[in-house]
Amino acid sequence: CSLQQVDIEHDDVRYGVFVQYVEIYNNYCYDLLVPPPPEKEPAKPRPPTRQSLKISQDETGHRYVREAIWKEVHTPEEAFELLHQGQITRATAATDLNATSSRSHSIFTIRLVSAPTSMRGNDVQRDGPTPHVADISLVDLAGSERTSRTNSTGDRRKEAGAINKSLSVLRDCMKALRRNQDNGSRGKPKFNESSLTKLFERFLTGDGLAAMVVCASPAQSDASETAHVFDFAKVASDVQVEAPVHVMQDHGKLLDHGVRTHTRPACQEQCKPRTFGSFITRLVSFIEWKS
Repeated sequence: CSLQQVDIEHDDVRYGVFVQYVEIYNNYCYDLLVPPPPEKEPAKPRPPTRQSLKISQDETGHRYVREAIWKEVHTPEEAFELLHQGQITRATAATDLNATSSRSHSIFTIRLVSAPTSMRGNDVQRDGPTPHVADISLVDLAGSERTSRTNSTGDRRKEAGAINKSLSVLRDCMKALRRNQDNGSRGKPKFNESSLTKLFERFLTGDGLAAMVVCASPAQSDASETAHVFDFAKVASDVQVEAPVHVMQDHGKLLDHGVRTHTRPACQEQCKPRTFGSFITRLVSFIEWKS
């Protein structure tokens, strides 16, 4: 759509659009919309430079990054500006393979809130029909690394270890979900083993729809990593998730703290989960044969 302000005001409903941008660095959560320290201050290693945030649970058991701020936006330009601001703050560093390698996972969330207005139309009803909140999260996962190729040392090696561990836990959780759906079992995936999977749990257990975009290199030198990425994609593509309906009755808390409600998408039939595991399997076999 064009970058223009969209008028979504109605007499009986008030809408608001908010954004949040957080990163997971060395398994700590940070708010990317909090300005970095002034340049005049001496550089310090993270996390002392910024305050890490804790992951908490709301009344429904959903995990969220506590005290991460939500900023209201009125135009796409405002949202893009906040995204750009967060990208500047996000942890990056040079390795032998990437001059601006991401050293963290990032989650940029756009939230649309709609709530009925009071009789006078100048405020939101606190005891009326339940407000609705819709979230879409855009996640950038840092790539797994082999330190033998990146020649990482010191902080870079520590960062690589944290990245690889969190991706490994995510993979294990997806494998557990796939086993559950294949065998009809109810084994509990180990979501608590990393901050990344704590925040992903609700998306992977039926509280939303998820899509994954895989970045792969065609270079012969990257064949091993490419095969690993496609294998990860195959596991993810085999996991099927269906979103139920959730309704929160405490309207005041919902408005004050952003507790979510969810409804099934209108395109329910078109959005039925599909897999492309066989296609990924052929790609993995081809990559392994080429290597």
